[in-house]
Amino acid sequence: MKLRKLFKSKLGFTLVELLVVIAMMAVLAAIAVPSIASMQTKDDEAFWASSCETVYDNANTVVKAYNEALAEGRVAKIAGYNIESPVGMQQCLRTENNHASDYEIAVVLSAEAPSGSDYTVCDTVVVCIQFIDHNGDVLVNKDGQPIFPAASKRDQIAGAQLVCVWYMDQGKPTPAHTFNGEQ
Repeated sequence: MKLRKLFKSKLGFTLVELLVVIAMMAVLAAIAVPSIASMQTKDDEAFWASSCETVYDNANTVVKAYNEALAEGRVAKIAGYNIESPVGMQQCLRTENNHASDYEIAVVLSAEAPSGSDYTVCDTVVVCIQFIDHNGDVLVNKDGQPIFPAASKRDQIAGAQLVCVWYMDQGKPTPAHTFNGEQ
């Protein structure tokens, strides 16, 4: 008999009380989730900006070494990498990349924002380096696209210039982080 009285006494919550608590938790979650997503976006943007700045500084070092070697008439090398071409510059930048697990590095010649179709496999920092002739103009092909001349025409090159850096997030350039040395 005492056992029945124990179960009949009010030890639990009613269904209405439980539904009210669940509704309050849902309202709190609806308020908190956008805040948390916003914080994640800000973290991503800070990472993108930091990545671009790091790669920009490294690319700037590569371009300066290339220009110095060109002026002195010697082969441009950094850390054993021949940086006489965009491919060599890219290899050097990839080797010096401390965040290799976070993003890839690609060197391009066009200063237009890259299309994401080439960079969908992983996040990529795209570096634009252009080569300048003795008149100070960007070396271009007959279609007006920037080029790197064949080895037989290296005497056309007066130097290289670092134009900009983009962070490609899942194939999309991050518009706020096109980095031209200044933010």
